[in-house]
Amino acid sequence: MEESGRLNIVDYFPMLRPLDPQGVRRRMMGYMKKGFAIIDEMIDRSVLVKGSSRESPVENDYLDALLDPSSGLTREKVKSLIWVFSI
Repeated sequence: MEESGRLNIVDYFPMLRPLDPQGVRRRMMGYMKKGFAIIDEMIDRSVLVKGSSRESPVENDYLDALLDPSSGLTREKVKSLIWVFSI
C-alpha cells in the first residue's frame, strides 16, 4: 500500500512512463507476482483438500463458490477477483 501511495514523477510527466525513473512499476510488479503466488497456493490447497475429502462433506466457502465449474470463471479471473477483494 505504501508503494501505491508514493509520489511518482510519471504521474506528472507521462512521457517518462516507459523509462520508470523511480522504479515504482518494477517494484509493484514484484509485489503483484508475490501476491498472485500466494493466491495460487490458496487455490491449489483448496482444490487438493476438496479432492481428497470425498467421504466427508466439506462446507463450501467463498473460494469454493468461485472455483465451481458452473460459475463460468477461469482460474485467472478468480485470482483477479481475490486480489481486488483483498485490498
